[in-house]
Amino acid sequence: LSDVNSAASLVERQILIATLIAVVVAVVVGWGAALAISVRLERLKEAAARIAAGTFDQPIGDTSPDEVGQVARSFDLMQTRLAQVDRARKDFIANASHELRTPLFSLAGFLELLAEEDLDQETRAEFVQSTREQVSRLTKLAGDLLDLSRLDSGAVGVVREPVDLAATARTLVREFRGLGARHGSRIVLARSPTPPPRGIGDEDRVQQIGRALLDNAVRHTPRGTNVRVAVAAED
Repeated sequence: LSDVNSAASLVERQILIATLIAVVVAVVVGWGAALAISVRLERLKEAAARIAAGTFDQPIGDTSPDEVGQVARSFDLMQTRLAQVDRARKDFIANASHELRTPLFSLAGFLELLAEEDLDQETRAEFVQSTREQVSRLTKLAGDLLDLSRLDSGAVGVVREPVDLAATARTLVREFRGLGARHGSRIVLARSPTPPPRGIGDEDRVQQIGRALLDNAVRHTPRGTNVRVAVAAED
């Protein structure tokens, strides 16, 4: 019985030691796993704070297949889409500001010209007509600003139709005469020996591009610099 009791005591001690070791290992492993999960959750928390602050250019980059990794990848996808929406919003505001500024300055220039007393009746009537065109353009632009559904869809409607580029150039020159006058510049339309062929495109977008080019040409050159507008066919 003494030998049996000694053996039992030895086995009991070994079981207690093994249990203690298993508990220590389990605690260490559990603490390490909890720390790793805590670090990953902290990264998600920081990412949420960055997104709330409007920063969308720092992906989390967690590629683990578990649930936390799936949440991290969802965060990265959300950041990508929010960044696209933010860029679209900034582009929209910049384009809208540019489109509003040009007719406003043109209207101011035409009104200054109309205030001159030595204008003949024909020139005055032409300036009044140009002023009406700028007002119509502002009205149309105000309608475009209200149509924000294009930002939600991420698409801007572009049509394909014949565009008379020569007529578009004449319209742009007429619109910018007031702005050129305020800058001390003349907007000159170059006469082509042969009429250019019609293009295929969206006339509204073509005019927007032309206005941006003319606006930059007038504003970013020394005062009194004339601006030449020409239309030509190539290839």
